[in-house]
Amino acid sequence: MEQSDVLIVGAGPTGLVLALWLTKAGVKVRIIDKTAGPGTTSRALAVQARTLELYRQLDLTDAVVARGHRVPAANFWIGGERKARISLDGIGKGATPYPFLHIFPQDEHEKLLIERLEALGVSVERRTELVSFAEKEGGITAQIDLKFLVDHASSPNQLVTVKGRLLLTRKPSGGWQIFGYHLSRSAVAAKGASR
Repeated sequence: MEQSDVLIVGAGPTGLVLALWLTKAGVKVRIIDKTAGPGTTSRALAVQARTLELYRQLDLTDAVVARGHRVPAANFWIGGERKARISLDGIGKGATPYPFLHIFPQDEHEKLLIERLEALGVSVERRTELVSFAEKEGGITAQIDLKFLVDHASSPNQLVTVKGRLLLTRKPSGGWQIFGYHLSRSAVAAKGASR
């Protein structure tokens, strides 16, 4: 049985950043994702100034800024004619060190985060899916489906599932939390049964 401090389910940007953050803090993570590879298209284009500020703590900001591009203005078109232009230069000036709209497509973003994780010795386990989990004293036992291999057990102390903007995590005091909302064990079980 593989032991980790935290099992992260979902290797989109949120899961990857969480894995990177925890790894840099000395926490042993395991990150799995049921897809065969990282995204090849982008579901998000812009990186917000607050994200760039957070990324400074992970030494990511310079790479994100270098690989993306700033947007100086937005044009609005109707019927083939430009009807308006809004300058975005200096947006947030005085409120952030990054007063600009920054474009960095999600697929490129994920590649960068994976590169940084791999440099720290953490690889995303692809075609790997969380089948079930159970609380036990001192942690969780998670049943993992490795696709084309036999089922495997994992024994993390914490479990985090990340899907889009949904983050499910077990609270140290027991129970579950989604975006600050407390869930009872029965609500989590019902959610799992409805999948």
